[in-house]
Amino acid sequence: MRLLHTSDWHIGRQLHGVSLIEDQAHVLDQIVEIAITESADAVIIAGDIYDRAVPPAEAVKLLSKTLHRLCRDHDKQVILIAGNHDSGERLGFSADLLGSSGLHIFGPLQAEMSSVTLEKDGTAVDVFGLPYAGPLTVRHVLGAEVATHEQAMSALLDEVHKACVKDRPTVVVSHCFVDGSAECDSE
Repeated sequence: MRLLHTSDWHIGRQLHGVSLIEDQAHVLDQIVEIAITESADAVIIAGDIYDRAVPPAEAVKLLSKTLHRLCRDHDKQVILIAGNHDSGERLGFSADLLGSSGLHIFGPLQAEMSSVTLEKDGTAVDVFGLPYAGPLTVRHVLGAEVATHEQAMSALLDEVHKACVKDRPTVVVSHCFVDGSAECDSE
């Protein structure tokens, strides 16, 4: 199974008051081409799809065009999760209906963990999407007693562990705050 992992598209971003939408369209064209030439079975977009919670219309149009090309024109599965720049509620609109088209959206954090099962050549892989969720959100949605990002992520991963199918490969996609990691030469 080949997964193309991307994140932080920030569609609709401006630089010194100048729209970057044409540059972003060019880069998204390249991502579609990479998905095709590398025979990706799924494209993962791990948060910060848009640059702000209420994106400009041209950003929504560009995302729609890109997702249409991936899902409809090239039959790719797309797994998309909300980041801290996105509105999970807006991004997740009609997510339950879009899954049958190959577009799997994890908008706002849900109390019950769910996954997308990708299958290829008789092998199944479960992909859990964890949209950005700070400690307050995790406390509210899961009822977990957490005060830090680390505790919030730990509580979320505990829920994934409870929900995952044993003896089946599992991928967890998250948009989260990470601190204290070690860098290597390729980073």
